[in-house]
Amino acid sequence: MIQKISSFKSAKPVLWNMIIFAIAMVISQSAIECFNVVSTLFTLKASGSVWASALVQIFRYIPTLLSFAIAPIIIKKFNNRLLIVIAEYVSAFVILFVCVIGFIYGTQNITDSEAKNVKAITYTVYVAVIIWNIFNSVRFLALKNIVYRLSVHEKNINIFNRINNFATSFSYLAAALASLGLIHILSYEYICLILGLTYIISALLYNTFVVFNKDVEISSKPKIKKHSKTFIYTAIILISLAVFSSISFVPRIGTNTNFVINLFMEAKTSNSVQHWVTIYLIVVGAALCLGSLVIFLLGKKILISTSIAFVVITIISSIFYIYAFGGLNTNIGVIAKASGNSGVIEHTSTWAHEHKNIMLGIFLTSTFIQYFLFSMFLPVYYDYSYRAVPSEKYAFFAAITMILFQLVAFAFSLGMISIFEKINYQTSYLVFAITLTVLVIIATVVSVMLKKRQRSFTKDHNLKPENEML
Repeated sequence: MIQKISSFKSAKPVLWNMIIFAIAMVISQSAIECFNVVSTLFTLKASGSVWASALVQIFRYIPTLLSFAIAPIIIKKFNNRLLIVIAEYVSAFVILFVCVIGFIYGTQNITDSEAKNVKAITYTVYVAVIIWNIFNSVRFLALKNIVYRLSVHEKNINIFNRINNFATSFSYLAAALASLGLIHILSYEYICLILGLTYIISALLYNTFVVFNKDVEISSKPKIKKHSKTFIYTAIILISLAVFSSISFVPRIGTNTNFVINLFMEAKTSNSVQHWVTIYLIVVGAALCLGSLVIFLLGKKILISTSIAFVVITIISSIFYIYAFGGLNTNIGVIAKASGNSGVIEHTSTWAHEHKNIMLGIFLTSTFIQYFLFSMFLPVYYDYSYRAVPSEKYAFFAAITMILFQLVAFAFSLGMISIFEKINYQTSYLVFAITLTVLVIIATVVSVMLKKRQRSFTKDHNLKPENEML
């Protein structure tokens, strides 16, 4: 058996890399998202505070800024495969450390009254999330960069990109399903133990990559002169859509999660909270998984159209939420403000609260469509960036993009949660819709200008028209 595997690896190294890339990505990404989800739910259960659980998400952004700033230098100087493997082992160590702290203090029956235990474990989770994300950032960029050495043709890079997107999308669904099952049968420390061991498995898999001696050449990569109109247009499209993608994902765990809690929960009962939040995350994961599968099979290069469709659904949803909650001045209640020991959430009577099942159906349907479109958008964005950015500059570009991504996501997360708590959900969602609309309008207008310029150039030089991605 081992001999057959070795023979296959030697005979078809690119296919081997694709299989290992897919399996390892699914395993490690599922571990990332599962740790993210169960840690958020655990801190919400332990503290009863929206902000305490939101900090798990916020602390994901802070360390990555520094990490993405220095990662391109590290990636250029060190073996990418080695960096990926080290990042996986460190992630395993960090999560297993949280597991040990969990065993020391106990998390099974933790309540608000156990203040010392709650603080000790919660602070440990925060520190773990910070360290864990530093190495996740290095791993992310190394995986983006190593595909040049795992491929022998530029088409291979597009396949790796779609595998990456599908594996990531599948991980959201797997994490939500796993979390739904695990949180009911295992305590937090046992879940961390499983996730830590999962990282070790993915590290062993990544270590089997067949890395070629030189980068694959991208023959279709256009030669763009710096400071030319084409360069400026391309940069504007890449930046505006990078910001669009970062903001699009902000409500996934944040205001939308809190919205589900506040609208459909009558009290701060942890089982109900975990149940409904996890169902919401399963819907998001299923949408992402289906969208990435569709784009993987069809290979359609629809960058602008998917972002426009996302914005249209968001605007329609925003208008409906304003109607359902009786305008912009109605507060639907916040779990953090639940009164006394009863944990009862005070709601204003609105159409949404009187028709909760219908409201739930509409909310989940619009959410499903949004993330289905988002999952189709993302791999095409990376395809476009691979073609537009020189391979020797790609690690730097990816780092700058992710720094921008993290900064915007961090600021927007704080802003949306603050608006949600101080005003209401529908206002925060309206801000979300307006911001995305502005970004997509900018990208659409500039893409039209770029297409016009490219077609004019093609006609003047009697060239074959390019396969457009926009």
